[in-house]
Amino acid sequence: MPKKTSAQLANGKTRLPPEERREQLLRVASDILACGGVERVRIPDVAQAAGVTRPIVYKFFPNRKALLIAILEDFGGDLENRFRDQFSRLQSAALPEVVRGFVEVTCDAIERKGPGAWYLMGSSDPDPEITGVGRQFLDRLSKPWLEEIATVTGAAEWEIAALGEMMIAASWATLGLWIGGKLSREQTLEALMKGVVSLLQGFGAR
Repeated sequence: MPKKTSAQLANGKTRLPPEERREQLLRVASDILACGGVERVRIPDVAQAAGVTRPIVYKFFPNRKALLIAILEDFGGDLENRFRDQFSRLQSAALPEVVRGFVEVTCDAIERKGPGAWYLMGSSDPDPEITGVGRQFLDRLSKPWLEEIATVTGAAEWEIAALGEMMIAASWATLGLWIGGKLSREQTLEALMKGVVSLLQGFGAR
C-alpha cells in the first residue's frame, strides 16, 4: 500500500489548499441552506457535512453571520461578473436574446455555487444585518438591469421600480421550480424569457 502524502491527515481526510477549502465550505453551507433553510446553517452542521472539524470552519468563518455573508458575497460576485460579461456581449441583441442570456448566466451561477445564496437573497433572517446584506446584493445585481430597462422602455421611475419587483418575483418563482426539479433548465429559460419579455413589452419595450 502506498504511503500517504503530506497532503493527507492521519484520519485519511485530504488537506485542501486554503482557497479550495473555503470554496468547499461555502458550497456545503449553500447546499444546507437550500435544503433546510437559513436557520439550519450552523457551524457544527457545516463541519460535519464537509467532513472537517469545527476549528477548520472557524478558521475561515469566525461565526455564523460571517459564513452567511460570505455565501452571499461569493455568489453575488460570481453572478455580477457574469452579468457584466453579458452586458458587453449582448448590447445590440434583440430583447428575447438579451433576456435569455441573463437567465442563462443566472442558472450557470446557481449550478456552480449552489442555490443557497439565491434563496438567502430573498429570505428574512432573524438577524437584520444578514437580511440587509441579502437585499443589498439583490439591489446591486438589479441596478444595471433597471437602468437598461429605463432606456429601452422610457417608463417613469415608479414604473421601473414596480417592473423590477415583478421581474424579481417571476424569476424567484420560476427558478425555484427549476431548483426543485419541477422544470428542466430549458423549460425554465423558455418560461422566463416569455414572461419577462411580456412584462417589458407591457411597459413599452420594443
